[in-house]
Amino acid sequence: MDPKKSDSIRNWPVPKTKHDMQAFIGTCVYVMRFCADFAEHVAVLTEVIRDKRPRDPVSLNPQQLAAFNILKTKLTSPPVLAHPDFSKPFHVNVDASDFAIGGYLFQLDENKAEKVIAYGGRKLSKPEMVYPTREKELLAALHAMRTWKVYLLDRPFYLNTDHHTLETILQQQTCSQRLARWLNELALFQPLFKWVPGPSNVIADAISRRQDWNDGTFRSISLSELLHALSDSKPPDADEQLLQMTTQTIDIKEACRSGYDKDAYFGPIMRELSEDSPRPTRRLRRLSLEDGLLFFRVRPDSPARLCIPDVNGLRKTIMFEEHDVPTRGHPGQGKTLLLLLEQYYWKGMAQSVEKYVASCELCQRNKSVRGRAAGLLHPLEIPGNRWENISMDFLSPLPTTQAGFDAVFVIVDRLTKRAHFLPTHSTATAATTAQLFCDFYQRLHGLPLSIVSDRDTKFTAALWRSIMELQGTRLHLCTAFKPSTDGQSEVTIKFVGECLRHFVGPHHDNWDELLFLAEFAYNSRTHSSIGMSPFVADLGYQPRTVADCSVNSSRTTRASTFVTHQQAIIAEAQDAMAAAQFQWHAAYDRNRLHMVFKVGEEVLLDTKHLDLAHMGTDGKRKLAARFIGPCRISKVAGPDTYTLELPPGLRLHPDYHVSRLRPYIRDEDPHRVTRVQPVLVADGSEGHLVTAILGHRRRRGVQQFQVQWLDSTLKPSWEPLVNLLQVLALVRRNVDSLPQTRATARLREEVSRVQPA
Repeated sequence: MDPKKSDSIRNWPVPKTKHDMQAFIGTCVYVMRFCADFAEHVAVLTEVIRDKRPRDPVSLNPQQLAAFNILKTKLTSPPVLAHPDFSKPFHVNVDASDFAIGGYLFQLDENKAEKVIAYGGRKLSKPEMVYPTREKELLAALHAMRTWKVYLLDRPFYLNTDHHTLETILQQQTCSQRLARWLNELALFQPLFKWVPGPSNVIADAISRRQDWNDGTFRSISLSELLHALSDSKPPDADEQLLQMTTQTIDIKEACRSGYDKDAYFGPIMRELSEDSPRPTRRLRRLSLEDGLLFFRVRPDSPARLCIPDVNGLRKTIMFEEHDVPTRGHPGQGKTLLLLLEQYYWKGMAQSVEKYVASCELCQRNKSVRGRAAGLLHPLEIPGNRWENISMDFLSPLPTTQAGFDAVFVIVDRLTKRAHFLPTHSTATAATTAQLFCDFYQRLHGLPLSIVSDRDTKFTAALWRSIMELQGTRLHLCTAFKPSTDGQSEVTIKFVGECLRHFVGPHHDNWDELLFLAEFAYNSRTHSSIGMSPFVADLGYQPRTVADCSVNSSRTTRASTFVTHQQAIIAEAQDAMAAAQFQWHAAYDRNRLHMVFKVGEEVLLDTKHLDLAHMGTDGKRKLAARFIGPCRISKVAGPDTYTLELPPGLRLHPDYHVSRLRPYIRDEDPHRVTRVQPVLVADGSEGHLVTAILGHRRRRGVQQFQVQWLDSTLKPSWEPLVNLLQVLALVRRNVDSLPQTRATARLREEVSRVQPA
């Protein structure tokens, strides 16, 4: 018999662990019917591994070593290896592991029993170790075909594998260059791929997992080690940028060995495992001690995960490598947890990852908010009478008409929903807008009690505010970047645009002549919130149109009936508005999140409607930060509306709806590494974000403050007050916290005189 056929069994190394011995015995059991005195020899070997864990070492005495060698001899001697019968089809079973490939050639006898003809296998080279699993399985099949070419070349044969995708490999449309070469070689043979369950592929699996072929070169490499190695081949500028993003290289295994005893959870487990009790408790069944390291397995055949003690920030260092480094790209909580679960284990991993990712500085600033938006519906109070509570807005810019108009001034009564559309100019000032309002509105409806509007400069001007204050009209301005506060005007403006679009001329310069028709059409249509047309709600009747000329109509003329009719209309409109608000409230709140902040809490501000200059960049909005801050809440301005302490350089209105805010979660761990890119300041130079003012001192007559930077890779530094004009709120907060002395009083006075940038 050719010795090469059975080299894989003949050269099987002496098992060193219980797992190695089980692999050998499993192979022997598969072919035990060919071996005489099989049970006698195996019984000697099974005694060695009794009451041992899979990774526990084993040592063979002379009797056991002799039984091991006898079994190898019997497995590789006639009649174990059968002679090939070329009148019957051949079968090949193959398998691949992380470090080796293996298989065996056999035929079926009359009783459908397997007759092994030859064993085969080899160790994978280093490049082959990093092949995908599918390619390793195909490589095992090719190795078998090359080895037993004389049996397989000119006839169909069955190729059995426990990898499903190899069954359809000949039907794929595209492949890599390596796969193309392999498929070209595969075309010389006629394999019939067949999937077999893993437990049925015992011998091929055992050969592919021989421990002497695993020299330990195929191991997990930490990301910090990888980046450190890569940095040696980077150019200087890229090298500096790369090293700034890496954490310090640490020996995780050594840290674990020295940290288990200090951990409240793993310490008792280590002591219990060291006692080597014959019957482990339930919590120890998934744990094993190997070379001073504790490993966790969900199932006996699942990959081992290293147990990480809670010492010296080791867990945060590991989470940093799986979340913060550039090659991970800041995944979310779920994906970060999955990455960690591949290699590590500690009690409460999900909670640790959730807290770590939630407090990630870059994730909070650069990721959009998922899920339901914050802020419930708070409808405005239902008006008590006609034209006492109104809303107004502008539709602009529009094409300039022949009369010079390019905007529409929209005024809507909040009770009756009746609207007026007035042509005006987009360049109109607060004075001209006030004059237009007085000339048209007040001569028809008098003075309103309240006006709801957006924050247009015409409505926030001092002149407009003074006029409204003199006539006793309250102004309700929308929250910044929250136009839905005045949703009524927004819907009306949408109608005006759609209506004019239907009838405007080809030059779009006659829309002002059609504006009165759009107003009549809007006021004569039934409004969903009041259940009647605005004309009926305001006038008590529906004005006649051309369509009504052929229809006889009669109106009540008696005074008492008219008054009763008017009162009934108001009551009906108010009831309809209340019912509509109730429906809107339920539908709106169903998809909203109730979020409440307290004075003093820190939040991040949405940058969706801010200029790029406020985001610290001169690039494109697509790559700019999604949130800026954090900003402290100074006041609760209204339902779901908060006043922020904004840096003076932003020059923004401080009131914001809760939907534009995001709670800021500050990580109190001083050892956490946070890398934040520089930002552009007002003069165009680069600067860094400040998180706190730590102290103050005076040097050569210049007041200096110690600054803690948001970028944890930067050490705190002393900066003159002139460099901190954008963060005066932090400076004043630090000064106000100092004890009351003469020196601090002078310092407060000096800081109060400084004007923001």
